[in-house]
Amino acid sequence: MCDYEKFNRMNVDELALIIKDTGGMTTRNIDLLLYCNSDGINNVETEHHILHEQKILEILTKFRPDDLKRLFNDPRVTYPYREYLNGVTGSMSALLVDSKFITFNYLLKIGLEINYNADLYILVGKLFLSNVNYDNYGMPVEEFKAYKNIIKNLRKKARMHDLFNPDWWDTFQSNLNGLISSLGHNDWWISNVQNMYHKMFTYLEIKPWRDNTLIEGWESTPVYNDYKDLQHTPQNFFAIKKIFIPSNSNHSNYSNSNKMMGGYIQKYLKYKQKYIELKQSLLL
Repeated sequence: MCDYEKFNRMNVDELALIIKDTGGMTTRNIDLLLYCNSDGINNVETEHHILHEQKILEILTKFRPDDLKRLFNDPRVTYPYREYLNGVTGSMSALLVDSKFITFNYLLKIGLEINYNADLYILVGKLFLSNVNYDNYGMPVEEFKAYKNIIKNLRKKARMHDLFNPDWWDTFQSNLNGLISSLGHNDWWISNVQNMYHKMFTYLEIKPWRDNTLIEGWESTPVYNDYKDLQHTPQNFFAIKKIFIPSNSNHSNYSNSNKMMGGYIQKYLKYKQKYIELKQSLLL
């Protein structure tokens, strides 16, 4: 059980204190607070998971943004086997691995540094690991609201990322259909989930996801992201895509125009951004 009062009495120095550093993994008091709800249980009940996040935020909200940056943008953090969980952005990515979208969203809004590429692939991977069914994404309301806010925020800051590019999703869908067709049946989605993702990401040559840890949780992961009872079907692809490519946005027009111009729009925007960054650096 979590002794929230004990953590609530700690100041930022105490929470940032490294109490163990073995096997290439750094453990601080803040880490004990974040993951104290598992109690050795493989998966945490959804209600308990939400309550735990509420308790975490009650403690975190008393600190200034600079204090929270010390805790969640800590360059001392190390974690074995998962490179993206090391260093300044590691603690933030770890929140997503553990499906703590409410906590991540709160910290993101106050300007903490994140690993955009790893975090976006973790986020979309979480949907593949949820029981998505049309407009039901298998998440509790509170977490799903935070999840959508995170995506909205990241879309503004990393709009050239593949996951916000309709062409990438079209290619993904085409390759996915090819994979299903090559296997000759559709029940591969639920026959062996671990093997399914290995096949899918290897066959589709999605390099970020070839690191299987991007779609794996750990002990305190909530049951709604537990893929043992996954009821995923290829049709759910469209529901997942809709989160990243909203139908009421300008993305469809962007995609059509970009195709007609041989991809020049995307190239133009990319080099325009580089020009702006260069110009700003010269003015410093």
